Amino acid sequence: MFDYLFYPLLFIFTALLFWAAQIFYDKSRIVFYVLSYAAIVVLALAAGLRDNSIGTDIRIYGYEVYRSALYSVHPIDAAFKDISWIEPFFFLLSWIASLFDSYGVALFLIMFVQTVFVFYGVKPYMHRAPLWMMMLAYEFLFFNLTLNQMRQGIAAAFVLLSMRYIEKRNLKMLLLMAVMGFFWHKSSAVAFLFLFGLYVYRGLSEEKQKIMLAVIVPVCVVSVAFFSIILESIIQSIPIMAQYAGYGGTNAVFKSGLSTIDIGSRMLMLFLTVFMYFSKAIENKYIYVFLIILVADFASRFLGIYTYFATRISYYFVMIEIPYVFMMLNSEVFERKTKNALCVIMLLCFAFMSFWNNVHFGHNETFPYVMESEKTY
Repeated sequence: MFDYLFYPLLFIFTALLFWAAQIFYDKSRIVFYVLSYAAIVVLALAAGLRDNSIGTDIRIYGYEVYRSALYSVHPIDAAFKDISWIEPFFFLLSWIASLFDSYGVALFLIMFVQTVFVFYGVKPYMHRAPLWMMMLAYEFLFFNLTLNQMRQGIAAAFVLLSMRYIEKRNLKMLLLMAVMGFFWHKSSAVAFLFLFGLYVYRGLSEEKQKIMLAVIVPVCVVSVAFFSIILESIIQSIPIMAQYAGYGGTNAVFKSGLSTIDIGSRMLMLFLTVFMYFSKAIENKYIYVFLIILVADFASRFLGIYTYFATRISYYFVMIEIPYVFMMLNSEVFERKTKNALCVIMLLCFAFMSFWNNVHFGHNETFPYVMESEKTY
């Protein structure tokens, strides 16, 4: 029975720690960070102590990378091994873990680094949204997912962390983060191209932002509608693109279904955003940015019909949506009881998505939780 209740109990316990941490934020920063890192360590321990059957990619590439690190003199050795395709920062984590001669340490470090990135990614929004809500939403949406997709999980968290440099208008740091993000997972290059576009968009006047938004939405709709035809033409016209035929076009092999639950949750967020806009409850700069992120998220989810790669890209958008959703739900336009009710509804929605994907469909192969018995590979 405990195996089935493990994830809900874990999420509730760590949410309580983050809730307690925020209470002490103005009273004692030391207590704030102690409680926050206690929650992060608990999540990382759950990842590090899991059995080798928990998470698909733990068997596909995770242990392979760790074994290569175990027999490497230093991280640079990876460039001369069969796993040179693995991003260097991920290999570096595995190499550090190999110093302790424990794959469990590698799994611990992966989740620890990822959750630290998320924590510092949402922390700047604490004055507008409760920390525990943002972290709990992250746990519902990403904890099980990244017990499987470890490399991209860290990269998505890193993209969220990079959002602060759009707000600060610091292009140099955004460029640096883009380079570093690529070393966590190559697919983050797409997300960072989006962030650079967002950086330019945020620099426009409000009137120009409205015009750009009116252009972007129909362009995305047309691109999604004719994606298969466009990609098929590119594949046929450019010989080197033939290697990607499996990811799109009429002969696509790697596709994903369109989840009603996923689309429903995004429609709920879209409705909330439109309401916030007309109620003038939050600055338009946040509304416009969130709408752009949501449009990109919608587009990537629908493109998943043609190529699974687009579905994977949508994870980046979902990650950076988290603080914006709870920032809007905690707007002053709502009374306190209404705020709490809306936040609970949204969290229940995310919890149901987690149940639907991980329990009902068995995605990521993480349910039920099994602790490490004896790791044999």
